[in-house]
Amino acid sequence: MTCYPGDKIWELYGHTSIRVRLKSGLDLAFNYGMFDFSTPNFVGRFLLGKTDYRLAVYPTSEFLSEYSFRGSPVVEQVLNLDKSEKENLFRALCINAREENCTYRYNFLYDNCTIEAINQIERAVIGRIDYPHPKQQESYRDIIHHYTKNSPWSEFGQDLLLGSKADVPISLREQMFAPLYLMNFAKDARIIEGNISRPLVIGTNEFQPQNKLSISKGFPLSPTVTFIIVMLCVAVACWAEIKKKTIFIALDTTLLSVQGIAGILIFVLFFFSSHPTVDSNYLIWVLNPLPLFVLFPKIRNIRKKRVDYISVVYSIILLLFLVASPFIPQKFSCAIICFVVSLLLQALTVCFIQYKCKWKRS
Repeated sequence: MTCYPGDKIWELYGHTSIRVRLKSGLDLAFNYGMFDFSTPNFVGRFLLGKTDYRLAVYPTSEFLSEYSFRGSPVVEQVLNLDKSEKENLFRALCINAREENCTYRYNFLYDNCTIEAINQIERAVIGRIDYPHPKQQESYRDIIHHYTKNSPWSEFGQDLLLGSKADVPISLREQMFAPLYLMNFAKDARIIEGNISRPLVIGTNEFQPQNKLSISKGFPLSPTVTFIIVMLCVAVACWAEIKKKTIFIALDTTLLSVQGIAGILIFVLFFFSSHPTVDSNYLIWVLNPLPLFVLFPKIRNIRKKRVDYISVVYSIILLLFLVASPFIPQKFSCAIICFVVSLLLQALTVCFIQYKCKWKRS
């Protein structure tokens, strides 16, 4: 059963579960997507990629009503399994549902609710499942953008955190982390057993929601427009600083603080998190906690009109990143590039004014 995406950030990719109907009339949904916000240190564990999900089993009617209330359609694909394969699958699901087995370490790209579901189906099948070749090569970031195209700020946040590994073309099997991709691949897949071939899916049922999906408007400006405006404002402020031969300490402090705070998140994920691809994020080059450590020495130098070597080094680092960015094997959003340009404009302005005004050397 494939559930279409919702509006919340954790709903953007949809969902997958397995439905089992027994001769006794029992109709159950096996859902690998359950988690508990009340788990101790949930936020910290989530940041470090140590979130545990669990398999829950409950009536299919409750499962369907949840998505109907949310406003998301659900597509059911009836699997073409023989008697022994059905027994294999049901037995495996029941073993997984035991209290000692139902928890697993969730991984957004490599081991999520969709991957768990198709793994169980593949293990139950006698033979192998042959999937159609994808129409085009895609990366994890390409697929994520497919789901986040109507949620630009969610897309910006994920682009900020995902590294270069997210831009490597992935196999068909790896693309199945996305529920709608799995649904489309399963539609034309075949079970191969020796010389015998049969379709994996023999029927499709659609459950339309009773409610209409509510789309929250969110922030009215996209990240690209927002950071273009920020860049233009910084450019105007830099022009005013040069005109007055004065550094606007508030502007300098704000830019460094934002850079440093964003850098803490990227630094923590890069070095300590087990989230996929975050350990290959080239943005750590310019977004790291160091600006927070040099902030006060920098302000002191500006106030005493002493040559600020920090700004010189800082300008070189930012400039090198912008020059190298087209050759780095990672896609950077326009919004992020605009922010780096804003940082560079201010750093160069500080260097220019201290040179023009012949600030004293420390």
